[in-house]
Amino acid sequence: RTTTDHHTIELILHLFRNLLSISPLNTYGSSEKARESMALHRELIVLMKEEMVLDVLMVIGQEVERRENEGYNLLLMEILHHLLRSQDPTDVALSAIQTPPSTSVPVATPNNKANSKKGARKTIITTSTRHTTPASSASNSLRAQLQSERQRIQQTVSSRHSHFGGTLLLSKPGGRHSYVSASGYLSQHHYHHSDTKDGASTNNNTTATASHTPTRRKNKKSAPFVGSGKSSSLHSRHGASLASSREMASPIVQRAKLALNEFCREFVGQCYGPVMKSLKNEFRRDSNRLEEGDRFIFFRIVWFFHQWWRFADRSGEDSFDDVGGGASGDGKNKEVLNSVNKGANEIDGGDKTAKGSAQNLIFTMDVFMFNLVFNSVDEFIERKKPTELAQTVSLYAEMIHMLQSMYVSKDPTERMMALGLMDRIFYAHEAMDRLPKLLSRWTPGTYSREYLCDLVECTHVTLKLLDANAERCKSALSDETDRKRPNDALERMNITASEFDQNAYFMRKFVSNQIVFMHIQLLSRYSVNSPHVNRHIAAYFIRLCK
Repeated sequence: RTTTDHHTIELILHLFRNLLSISPLNTYGSSEKARESMALHRELIVLMKEEMVLDVLMVIGQEVERRENEGYNLLLMEILHHLLRSQDPTDVALSAIQTPPSTSVPVATPNNKANSKKGARKTIITTSTRHTTPASSASNSLRAQLQSERQRIQQTVSSRHSHFGGTLLLSKPGGRHSYVSASGYLSQHHYHHSDTKDGASTNNNTTATASHTPTRRKNKKSAPFVGSGKSSSLHSRHGASLASSREMASPIVQRAKLALNEFCREFVGQCYGPVMKSLKNEFRRDSNRLEEGDRFIFFRIVWFFHQWWRFADRSGEDSFDDVGGGASGDGKNKEVLNSVNKGANEIDGGDKTAKGSAQNLIFTMDVFMFNLVFNSVDEFIERKKPTELAQTVSLYAEMIHMLQSMYVSKDPTERMMALGLMDRIFYAHEAMDRLPKLLSRWTPGTYSREYLCDLVECTHVTLKLLDANAERCKSALSDETDRKRPNDALERMNITASEFDQNAYFMRKFVSNQIVFMHIQLLSRYSVNSPHVNRHIAAYFIRLCK
């Protein structure tokens, strides 16, 4: 491969990256502009699938460990980040059962677009001729509306972008001029977007929007969760997430999800191992090619594929109830809920043998990966970065789920890896686990509901995993076992786990007034929470009562 070939490949990959990263500089709180931007991004994903661009990424991912391709690894990571931007891995994994195979999605062709435009134009002409108003009032109102829209467009164009902080000279009708600060103008448009908590707006925000004045900071105890109200399908009941029903029913949304689902299946099976090993080497040697946000991007990509695998190909399995009561619903909704609940299964819910794709996901289940996550937790807590911390906790929750799958796997290699990781994380003299620290640092009015759902789910799976391992180790050890001189590493880990007091560990690390208050606050959103989140909260209180 010549230098010209290398530059050509790099130029094309940068073009793909730039196309996928296109987004409006500022939507000014307009939900319509945000939907148009997302629709454009989904159309680009479908087009890349049809034009075999995703296949090109697959070929590069398979050969990324080769010396001539190792320079493309970080660029490929950016492409994956923008490709999976604003996508819910649970929705992508469940798109195959939400859309029946016999349903054909109409393809947008130039002829169809032209016909739709002609029909829309005819409809507008017909409605304008039917509804008539007096000429004087109509002309005055129309002139005033056009004048205000023209002035607003001029102001929007003049502000360039959201980071411009200078003073603008605006020309108004009649030869008048006025000086406007760009930062003040943009802040007024930000207040147009009313703040929502878990999808519900308040009257105070509506009043502040009308008067263009900032809203007062609410009491942390009355509003324990922050954020725009965006919720994922994993932690919210069916229909409660902000992915509205009309958006979910859109043909382009379904086509984009199906395209991503197929891409994820092929990528995890063929490219996940080489790409992740190459990226981990960059972080391991602290490469000077890394930028400040690369670790956050890397965590989100690993989290996406882990959660996608957890819910992929699980439509035919039964749901499991660890506390009591099954998922309610009928038809398609019940099928989807069963799949989601199955993803939150506990160890005593049956044998879950790791499939072929899980073998590649294990490449991000080593001691280095856990150390990277734990060190990031400490750093983000110290530097007070709640967004980065929330993404890191989401990844840690998925890694705990994968650790559980490895523990119950029939593959002896996976089982041995799981026991070794558990020994380092929980049973070592200086345990690596950061979950008690995360629970103790939670304060109301600082984090989102999604962050708290990840903490509760991670706590539940961790405690179940420790209980099951303690019972297994006690039964595996006989009375004749020399606990001071174990024969091998496996026997040593079994002895250490059998001597671990999980009840004292729970009372010392997971019981406090603050942690109980945290679970109560999350339980107060029971109508929005998914069934398995509510069951995890109930399981915590049941364990506490024992």
